[in-house]
Amino acid sequence: MKSKLFSILFALVLAVSLMLVSAAADASSITGAVTLVAEGDSTAEWTDEEAMVDDHSARLTMPNRNWYIEPISNAEAQIDVEDIRVGDITGFSFWQKVDNVDLPLCIEFNLNDGTVIRGYGLDRSKFPGGDAPHTDWFQVNESDISFGWPPSWDYYKSNYSDYIVESIYIGYGPIGSTQSVTAYVDDFALNEATYVFEPPLGPSDVLDHFTCYEVKEPKDLPKFEERDVVVTDQFGEEALTVKKPKLICIPCSKDGSEIKNPEIFILKLYQIKEPKDSPKFEPRDVLVTDQFGEEVLTVKKPKYLAVPALKEHTE
Repeated sequence: MKSKLFSILFALVLAVSLMLVSAAADASSITGAVTLVAEGDSTAEWTDEEAMVDDHSARLTMPNRNWYIEPISNAEAQIDVEDIRVGDITGFSFWQKVDNVDLPLCIEFNLNDGTVIRGYGLDRSKFPGGDAPHTDWFQVNESDISFGWPPSWDYYKSNYSDYIVESIYIGYGPIGSTQSVTAYVDDFALNEATYVFEPPLGPSDVLDHFTCYEVKEPKDLPKFEERDVVVTDQFGEEALTVKKPKLICIPCSKDGSEIKNPEIFILKLYQIKEPKDSPKFEPRDVLVTDQFGEEVLTVKKPKYLAVPALKEHTE
């Protein structure tokens, strides 16, 4: 019994320690806040062929076009920043690699009143001989950017101090260019926070495959006592009665895939039912996409409640 209790406590301490270390390491990193958007013949996509930080960057391309004749075309990385006053911004920077410095990336700060602060590429006067680096990765900060007129970020920080920045765009705008251009953009830093330029995680990036096994309660042990719970998910809130355990699902490797979570962490599935006096779940169709493809399914009614659990062997 002591050995069993020690094993469970050790597993819990290990899990909590890993979460705390991860939280401390990523306290200033914000993921999932960058969206790539393209219009017209431009493209905006994640790529692993070029990256300054981690594994990916955003690749933005603009075709050769006549901006005053052809339809709008733009490619940009849109950053959904946590609301911040312009006056509270102590600095910002991002990594860029552009194949033609004559067609620089622009940056836009979208404020809460609809005002847009635009930076029109690098300020050539800040670089020796007036030439800005463009053949390799270069970290651009607020002092490197020309904001047209007034030209400096300090002007906007002073005169728009109380305005709130809601989003930031980095890329090529609809004005177009007279020649094709490709740029790569990586992590954007704002004060102490870094907005990570990595593609959104998919289900298989964070979840394991599971093998599910039927279970039953031994006759000589106390039985599970039914209880009522309230469950809230994307379909809404519902009162359910938890009846008894029916399955356990254990992380597994499918066709050699990596098991991401400790194998002692499992899912325990309980049979559930809707109480007679509660509103019944209304069936609905959903589109589900996984590694086997895309499929429309009809969701009929709740049948199991999956509960995170610890597993160890018993004699």
